[in-house]
Amino acid sequence: MHENIRKITIGSDIKNGMHYVVGTNYNTPNCRFVLSDIVYDERHWLKYGTLKVDLYVKFEGSEELSIWKSFQAMPIAFEYNLIK
Repeated sequence: MHENIRKITIGSDIKNGMHYVVGTNYNTPNCRFVLSDIVYDERHWLKYGTLKVDLYVKFEGSEELSIWKSFQAMPIAFEYNLIK
């Protein structure tokens, strides 16, 4: 697993793709949540040979992580945290 993923862009055109950034707050009519983690699913790669990325969120008032979205077998650009 790569826990240092900070941002992903979904789509073949990075400028016009869909961007997801860890720490982004989302508000919907029913709830509020923050994008907590972006995780590369290495087990999926080893079993199926295709890329899979899972997005985990934390709902307001909760410490539990829930899976929000998964992306498979599509163009994904990764941006990592720089750790010194």
